[in-house]
Amino acid sequence: MNNFMLFVFNGDFMCFIHVMLNALDMKDRGNETGIVIEGSAVRLLPDLAQVQNPCAF
Repeated sequence: MNNFMLFVFNGDFMCFIHVMLNALDMKDRGNETGIVIEGSAVRLLPDLAQVQNPCAF
């Protein structure tokens, strides 16, 4: 098992989703994974949480 930390800074929604998908993939492979959200990416969290969003987790 490996440990990974992924960082998302960019305010682009697709970049944010890409980091989330990579983290899920790494976790499925048995790795310990964390995500640090900083910069303009923090503004994307409310959009991600909306129910009508197809990417909502």
